[in-house]
Amino acid sequence: MGRNEYFKKEIKQNTDDIGYYESVRIIWHSSDKDDKRKQNNGCIFMDLSFEFDDMPTFGDLLERAKKDGFNEKCGCVTVLLESYTYGDVYRYGNYQNDKSWRKIGILEGFA
Repeated sequence: MGRNEYFKKEIKQNTDDIGYYESVRIIWHSSDKDDKRKQNNGCIFMDLSFEFDDMPTFGDLLERAKKDGFNEKCGCVTVLLESYTYGDVYRYGNYQNDKSWRKIGILEGFA
């Protein structure tokens, strides 16, 4: 299956792990005007790392964002997953009333 075929694949939030990537970045827009972590564009950037044997599920990433302040008022969560020569972009809550993960892009990696 080619990488673009995964755009059509249903993502199961609590059972599908993210796979192996060297870089995991979670991004969301903060609705808290006093949040000191916000960048100029109002977004929170959270960089994570995981052991190869302990890859999180998409549900784990969403829970991590919620623990750090993400809520439904923030809109959607975007996750950048990168390795040396490839990467993928996923989004949760991309459409109003859509509480699912969708693959929205691919990356060429950071090497």
